[in-house]
Amino acid sequence: MNSAMTDVRSSTTSNSSSFVSRSKSKFERKSFALGSSSLGSSRLAKIGFGVNKAVELFNKIAFLIYDRFKQEAVIDLRVKEDFIKNIPKAPPLTEAERMVITETMNLVSDMSVHAKRISGTANDSVEKFIYRQTTENGKDGIGWGISVAKIDVAATTLFTEIWLIDTYEARAIKKDARICEVWSNLDGTRGLQYAVSVRLPSGFMDRLFESWITWERRVDEEGLETFIVAIIPLEEYSGTKHPVFGAENMKEATSKGVHIIRELTKNTCEWTRAQQADLNIIGMPSSFADFLVKQQLAWANEEHEKFRRSGRDIDRERRYALADVMRGAIGETLMGDQLPVYRRCEELLGDGGEEGWKALESPCPDVQMKIRYLKPNKEERSIATGMGIGVVDCSAEEMAAWMMDYCSNERMRISKEEGNPARLELRNKARLNEATFASVKKMPIFLNNRELVYRMIWKSEEGKVLVAIESVDDDVDYGTTLRKVRGLTRCLCQIENLPDIYEVKQCRVTLVQQVDAGRSIPAWVVAKKVPVALNSVQWAIDEFRQDEKVDAAKLKERATSIREEMRDAVYSEEEEAMLRRVSGKYEGKRGGVRFSRRSTFIQNLFRNPLDKTKRPKNLDWKQLKSPDVFVKIEFILNETGKNLKTGEGVGRATTVIDSSIEGIMALELAKLTRKRRKERVEFGGLECNVTIAFPIGNKYVRASATSFWKFEKLPDIEGIPQTSVTYYQQVDLKGYIPHFVMNGKIVETMSYLSEIRQKFDKSMEIDECKRSVFAKEIKNLEISSSALCKSALEQFEALFEDRVGSERPSKMFGLADSMVLASIIGGKVWSRTSLVVRAMLEDIAAFFWDFGSRANMEISGDVERSFEDMEEGGDFKKFVSRRYRLKSKHGTHHRDRSFSSEMSITRTDSDTIIFNYTPIKQWESRDKRRSTVNFRGSAVRINFPVVNGEQSVGIRLTRMVGGRTSLDYACDLEVGSNVSRRASRAFAEQLLGEIADISVYFQRLVPLREYKKEDGKALGSDLLWGVELSSRKRVARLMKAFEKSRALRELKLEYPFIQAMMIPAVRGNLNINKVIGTKLECISEAEAIQIGKNFIPSLKSKKVIGAGVDVWRLQNSAVKELMVRHEWFKPMSVVLGKGIVKAAAWGLMWRVLGSCPEPE
Repeated sequence: MNSAMTDVRSSTTSNSSSFVSRSKSKFERKSFALGSSSLGSSRLAKIGFGVNKAVELFNKIAFLIYDRFKQEAVIDLRVKEDFIKNIPKAPPLTEAERMVITETMNLVSDMSVHAKRISGTANDSVEKFIYRQTTENGKDGIGWGISVAKIDVAATTLFTEIWLIDTYEARAIKKDARICEVWSNLDGTRGLQYAVSVRLPSGFMDRLFESWITWERRVDEEGLETFIVAIIPLEEYSGTKHPVFGAENMKEATSKGVHIIRELTKNTCEWTRAQQADLNIIGMPSSFADFLVKQQLAWANEEHEKFRRSGRDIDRERRYALADVMRGAIGETLMGDQLPVYRRCEELLGDGGEEGWKALESPCPDVQMKIRYLKPNKEERSIATGMGIGVVDCSAEEMAAWMMDYCSNERMRISKEEGNPARLELRNKARLNEATFASVKKMPIFLNNRELVYRMIWKSEEGKVLVAIESVDDDVDYGTTLRKVRGLTRCLCQIENLPDIYEVKQCRVTLVQQVDAGRSIPAWVVAKKVPVALNSVQWAIDEFRQDEKVDAAKLKERATSIREEMRDAVYSEEEEAMLRRVSGKYEGKRGGVRFSRRSTFIQNLFRNPLDKTKRPKNLDWKQLKSPDVFVKIEFILNETGKNLKTGEGVGRATTVIDSSIEGIMALELAKLTRKRRKERVEFGGLECNVTIAFPIGNKYVRASATSFWKFEKLPDIEGIPQTSVTYYQQVDLKGYIPHFVMNGKIVETMSYLSEIRQKFDKSMEIDECKRSVFAKEIKNLEISSSALCKSALEQFEALFEDRVGSERPSKMFGLADSMVLASIIGGKVWSRTSLVVRAMLEDIAAFFWDFGSRANMEISGDVERSFEDMEEGGDFKKFVSRRYRLKSKHGTHHRDRSFSSEMSITRTDSDTIIFNYTPIKQWESRDKRRSTVNFRGSAVRINFPVVNGEQSVGIRLTRMVGGRTSLDYACDLEVGSNVSRRASRAFAEQLLGEIADISVYFQRLVPLREYKKEDGKALGSDLLWGVELSSRKRVARLMKAFEKSRALRELKLEYPFIQAMMIPAVRGNLNINKVIGTKLECISEAEAIQIGKNFIPSLKSKKVIGAGVDVWRLQNSAVKELMVRHEWFKPMSVVLGKGIVKAAAWGLMWRVLGSCPEPE
């Protein structure tokens, strides 16, 4: 090895080892620090400055200095980078080195045939074997331990990790060894001498292993690297041998081994390690020797876990690499023994016609299935051939590579979760276009497991790839005896490239598979089993599915087409008549775009659109409770006035959508998008695209529904197009259905408009644009005069001051300090709250000033909000009015309450802003200056009576460090007479809840990179706010938080299964604790769910919630990594745990039992 590869490491090690011993434990280092700090002048005087004590003191000081400024990881990284860069410059191999490497490779070839698999590793990520040579006298020799693993790192990186055994990290692992020495650059070669001692139990002398190690780099025709590291006893090396100090006190032991690191892709490799260790113990039982071999093979698991990455990412890399090989092998012929296999599989297709094939009911929605079955004669085998056809969103080469990667990380994970005993790849044929696999499938009780062993051969042609699969008779070593029955299979997969769809690659997969039932069985039984054999096509479709990308491109294209067609649209006479008939019902709505589905309900609803006197009398729309505050849902009886139990009715929904008319129409017309088709199947939908003559089953009743849409363009808001949408639907369920069922069905049906609104929702962008403008204006607001500041401050303090008899609200936000006082006389109530909001002072002030924002409307739930700028009094004063639906605590109905106030802003200093809302008795304003916000700006006249109340509100905003703002809120209400004390108090608590929701709103805007520990506590309170007592509501709020919170959305993009982990955690059910040691980026969905289930048992195991969270962290590696990377996750878990345990049915029991002191 040249000096560039050795001198850097040796000089660094010599300097550091002479400076301070590397064998000190953390506890010893800590004690040294304490000892040196306790040395005072009196102590120094007592030791008399002796030489030995002075040296000891100097060593302690030196160690402290080294420990303070050490950068071992940085040095190791630079040494490894330098080594990799100088690999091509390594000295040439000597003849002795070549001979050693050749002998070890020959030995590995022999071991690969005769080695026996270790029990329990057939389904493991690291395969392990034991090979025992036979001695001259016929006895078993010393065993070899062999491990084979696919490592998720580049071959060069793994080779560097194995070869550099003198790094700080490597020495830390060997810190307990009395001797650990490395001499490199032996005789100018690339080899090195390595001496390490092993401590044995008492009664045995320690063993010293002295080895000579060398390596070779090979590159194959495909440009893939292979590194070979050979290890032999030092006594077999004929060159220079360095003496080892202390070797006379140990007994000699020997070791042989080899590491073969074969590059698979740029960032993955296959590592084969074979090693033999002779401890030189006479009469050692072979069972104990095998135990030692298994122990040393554990290193392969450690390295595999150390470099492990996301299984899906690794599978994708391997597929891409193999797909590139297939593209470069177009037209290449098969080898001699492969051609007969391909021809036998090709016979399954027959002549390519439809003769003999019958349609088969497919359980897979995206796969068309056929069957060809010949009824067997007596005592003949039942053999059927099934065909599955589907379209996959990838190229033919990628699909073929997916099939060839039978033991991918994802499939191995699924196989383990299903409990299958074995799934492995046989490495007896080293051909690029061929692989042999063996699997043992778990069968139901009383049935033996089924074993499949088969070859897979791929052939690449122009525009397509063929994959032939056929069973083989190879014997497979599973490491244990399995009760199994060998199955047979023959299959041909023809994969053809199709034209791309919206820049998404497409291929047609035709899978033809022969099913051999093994005996004569009924045809219907065979027909049941054929779809199971063909479902791999559906797995491939789901693996490569790109529905969102295809649907988005399709909708964009359709919207463009609609826009172009609308310019020069030509309608038939029938369409013109329909448009005239419909447009007559909406006089004064000019400029709107109407779209009809040939609906006939207009004729039933309005007999003569030009004669209003002939309209039916019962056209009073009944407003229903809408799940969306921005969508108004109404219901009306049919024209004949029949009872609602007939199942007939008309629903109307209105809203404003943040999109152009063309975009909404494109979404509505795209009834058969991939996403909708998938949802239809998941929710039990039946056929689509059926004819009128579609047969009706006996268990179905045919209902009828008619829809009508009206679109009207509105002015853009902040550059975002706006469209007013009115949606009518008449539903006849053909039966006597109770009215409350019909109401629920109407709401469920009309909520479809809410789904469309949320699809295009840009509320956050619109509000942020407006708020940023207001925030700049408020930032430039000058400090008010002293008199005005004093008046505003006195008004606020009078409201905020605690009152006698006030108490905590029944429902309080976790981070808020709130009080409420309801007067004995009904209708009067006072409340106040204080909390910290995660936003800048000007942003929160702008939020309150933007009285009609969508966020304010959604948080408050007001029926109507109005505001008007004042002509006099300055730029930061306005009249505001809100209409609130008062809820009763006794089951009766209260009239709506209206509160009108004068809102003003006062800046008392650079860090404080005060809002004061002064009630006004009467609001006389001009309609042209008054802005009403009701259901996103749609003007809806409400004729219900309203009671005017009075509301005095004071809000003080104070700037804090770290981008936070202190918010103090106080409110004095008079809601009117005839209102109970409980209803008044509930109304005040609702207003306090709005302030808490404002804090949650701003917290959800914080990006993940800015999250701190305080944000974790706030997030925990957010997940519990208002839903502590219901596990179902906690889960629903968690889902909403992942949808609304910017930080959680970013976290989900980084760790896709974080939401699956949190759902069982917030549900709060008692489960059995199961430790999961998988790394964070490698966990599967099933493991994530189990980690979430471990949360509650961990809390239950300790009396303190924080200690329970620590148990959860220590038992699950993914949680530990998550808390290390994100400091806020643990505080969030603690807050969440407190709320769940407090509300859990088992919480009180465990708190009572946990009050007893734990035993020592």
